[in-house]
Amino acid sequence: MMLQMARIFKEFNFSKKEDVSLKFVFFDGEEAFVNWGPKDSIYGARHLAHKMHRGRSASKFTGEMVSDLQRIDCLMLLDLLGHGNPTIFNYFQETKGLFNILSNAEKKLLKLGLLKRRTSTPYFHKNLRSAFIEDDHIPFFRKGVPILHIIPIPFPKEWHTVYDNADILDSNTIHDLSLTIQLFVAQYLHASLVPESHTEL
Repeated sequence: MMLQMARIFKEFNFSKKEDVSLKFVFFDGEEAFVNWGPKDSIYGARHLAHKMHRGRSASKFTGEMVSDLQRIDCLMLLDLLGHGNPTIFNYFQETKGLFNILSNAEKKLLKLGLLKRRTSTPYFHKNLRSAFIEDDHIPFFRKGVPILHIIPIPFPKEWHTVYDNADILDSNTIHDLSLTIQLFVAQYLHASLVPESHTEL
């Protein structure tokens, strides 16, 4: 999904909102080697959060030195996506507004008939769900980064079993989630909905 989005957004014009850009991060080393805990899990995320916390550069707006973490508007974490008909809630009050935009994007696509699912049941539910899920967002959340966690509850029943493989992926769901997230990101970044190669100077 992320590689597809990267290919698509490469062609679009994001110059209207130069203060915010898009970065794709693929975390590695999430699982524990022995027993899941603060020091034996999410190795890649912890390493990157630490590195970005130490990285400093001047804000182009204030001139103050800020950390690379402070420059993050929002970390949108995609996890356990691809199985059929997921139920995804908003897990953070701080990003309620962003989640609502995402949910509204799904409704708009449903209304336009651009989604492939066979029912009108939404994947994104605006009601706030209290759920502390240990995932790659944790080290960023603890350092004050706003989080938009896109993960279904309940988890797929095949998760961490021998059946957790490509056979459980649903192409219609993947298409619909990808299109919804693409529209959300385009709206957030104020992207031109015409590829840059098709615009006239």
